[in-house]
Amino acid sequence: MSDMLKVALNCAQKGWFVFPLEVGKKTPDLSLVPHWSEDSSKDLKQIEEWWTKKPNDNIGIDLGRSNLTVLDFDSGDAPPNIGLPETFAVKTGRGQHWYYSGPAAQGDMFFGGKHVGEVKSAGGYVVGPKSLHPSGATYSVLNRASVANTPHELVVRLKAKGPEPKEPVSAEGGPIPYGSHYNTLLAIAGKLRHDGLNQEEIEPVLVRVCETRCENPGADYPEMCSKLAREMGKKPIGQIGPTVLIGGVLPGQITSGPATTPEPDVENWRDYFRSVGELEDGDVRMIINGFLPEGINALGALSSHGKTLFALSMVKSLTTREAFLGRFQPEDIIPCLFLTPESSSRAFKMRCRAFGIPDDPELFLCRTVTEGSTLLLDDPILKKAVEKLKPVVFLDTMVRFNQSKDENDAASNQKLAKDIISLRAAGAVSVIILHHSTKASANEEMTLENCLRGTGDTAALCDSVYAIRRDRILYADGAGPNEIEVKCVKPRDFVPPVPFKIASTYKRADGTIVSYIDESGDFHLLELAVVQQEIDSKFCKLVVEDPSISRADLAADLGVNERDIRKLAKRMGWSKPSSRGVWALASLKPAADRSPVAHSAVAQDAEESFSLKS
Repeated sequence: MSDMLKVALNCAQKGWFVFPLEVGKKTPDLSLVPHWSEDSSKDLKQIEEWWTKKPNDNIGIDLGRSNLTVLDFDSGDAPPNIGLPETFAVKTGRGQHWYYSGPAAQGDMFFGGKHVGEVKSAGGYVVGPKSLHPSGATYSVLNRASVANTPHELVVRLKAKGPEPKEPVSAEGGPIPYGSHYNTLLAIAGKLRHDGLNQEEIEPVLVRVCETRCENPGADYPEMCSKLAREMGKKPIGQIGPTVLIGGVLPGQITSGPATTPEPDVENWRDYFRSVGELEDGDVRMIINGFLPEGINALGALSSHGKTLFALSMVKSLTTREAFLGRFQPEDIIPCLFLTPESSSRAFKMRCRAFGIPDDPELFLCRTVTEGSTLLLDDPILKKAVEKLKPVVFLDTMVRFNQSKDENDAASNQKLAKDIISLRAAGAVSVIILHHSTKASANEEMTLENCLRGTGDTAALCDSVYAIRRDRILYADGAGPNEIEVKCVKPRDFVPPVPFKIASTYKRADGTIVSYIDESGDFHLLELAVVQQEIDSKFCKLVVEDPSISRADLAADLGVNERDIRKLAKRMGWSKPSSRGVWALASLKPAADRSPVAHSAVAQDAEESFSLKS
């Protein structure tokens, strides 16, 4: 047994998922693991097979599936007096790897104003012990201590850009309510500049204030602090008086206890507004890149069409930082709070386990009907949970949280909208509403109008709305595979993904229906080419069976719009001269003018055209 195999097996016995890297390199050995994030394993037989074929391959450790965070110090020793808990550590070719149990958001580390390395966690991997570094050095164990829990507060501090202040500056004081952050930070920055601090000294103080005192500072607080410090650093020392806060309280006057909010000083009305240049910089924050923005989002589908399972797939991605559906990468690990008063505890637990959602109360909490009556959105218990967790909140389904008797009455639904917005104000990164579609959506094109049942105010509230729909013909009441169409019908200020298909089950050759989720822990994303193939094939079948079918009817049957039908027809070589005309392939007579034999030939031509062009 090779040394590398022994170490790989030892890692697996710790519960870590490993995979082979090329000899002396940091890149996966594609001859053995074409997709490292899917192929990594802790199965001893699989590991033995890999390193029997390639006994000298380096070892890769999949951090996400191993539930690990590694602090990668990129040069020399870890900085002294940094406050790291003792843990398992490895000397690398240039620096050190300190291993910790539990996920953390990835990113650069700074200490004393200098870049010292990276935080690596879910979505990444590290080179394991005994592996050969490209420089020729060997990764050797520095400390064989047990793996300690991830020091989250230290990680947050290390990821804050900018140097530590030369002199400790107090950032203590009472909590800063949501909505007062900018004014408060501006006042603190003014006070610090007045006392002689420069930009490099002001910025880390503002960051610490955000982390310790601000209620829901938002993910962009480091950039906001940097901008304020930069602008304040340009001002002359001693000439900048502390800006008056909204509540009329100066930074030096804030000591402890809850902040009071007296009557606003109307003479300082300008403090309540921002010019263009004073607004925060940056694009719309995507919490799942290419798919989900922060804010209020909705998922609409008919009953039993997979809303809850789709939402749980999102939860898995957000709490592990694994790519959503294998394609859309989350920005960070974000806790999730799932409220599902329609499900029992046992049934929901089975679903969570099928997806591999972490059993970690810091990352995922839920409330089912088993735990008691529905917590309405204005419940102080829910507000406190949101304030503490800063989670993505899932409401499954929205109707259970609506105190209105008529979901079609806009006026009656105003309280629900206000309650959802208040969850965002309390600290929710996103609120994701699961809601029912209209009955008409089963046969019509997937649109914003039919995606969400009831008043249109719900859709107006959202930053994105996704429609999902089962392919009922293919499904055949459970006799066939369950494939689901996904389409963004409302993207606000971001480029939506191209409509795609996922599958929760497939049909074996013997007719058995098998669950992808039970097998792999997630939906199976169907390749776009396969989806387009199905649409092209259905189009050919429909125009051959009914040459006079209208573009509108084709669009409804295929689940696309009429503009897409025109593009598809042109690409496939079909044309229809007028609304009363018939469909025909280019250079061929219309199908209606042909004999039954010739009509059959058109179908064959259509299939040949499809196979060549798709």
